[in-house]
Amino acid sequence: MSVTATTEIYGLKQALAELQKIDSKTKFQAVNKIKAGGAAMVQEVAGRYPDMPPISGMAPTRKGGARLAYDPKKVRKGVTIQVGGRARNGSSPLVTLIQKDAGGALYDIAGLRDSSSQFVRVLNAGYGNAQRGMWRARAYIYGQATKDILDAIEQVLAQVNRNLVQ
Repeated sequence: MSVTATTEIYGLKQALAELQKIDSKTKFQAVNKIKAGGAAMVQEVAGRYPDMPPISGMAPTRKGGARLAYDPKKVRKGVTIQVGGRARNGSSPLVTLIQKDAGGALYDIAGLRDSSSQFVRVLNAGYGNAQRGMWRARAYIYGQATKDILDAIEQVLAQVNRNLVQ
């Protein structure tokens, strides 16, 4: 049996929407502060990707082709944090961790649904089953990163309250 931990904050999405109506500059600053609170999480997750292409066929070409090429610099830069996200099961995420690079996403989740191809078998043999990159840092994400983001939210809420009182 696995143990899961979640943090739910009610009303933040609506509060940010209201803040956008009142003062878009303050909302922009609030979103940036929340993103900055997750910067350590982004660095931790980006460091989990290999320094070399995992399979020889994934190496970038000299002409810059191969859309699914694995370029370590682009893969690490592709790990980003987004405030908000798609609602699922009646709740909306506060922050969403995203891999924007196609090669990094392929490395991370190839074989999640079907692990019968030779490509997936080679990846599994060398790097383990699907969710190889980003989600191997689950313990860190749910622990320290959640604390950092919640601290940033507290600061944002205090700033918003100060601005509304004035």
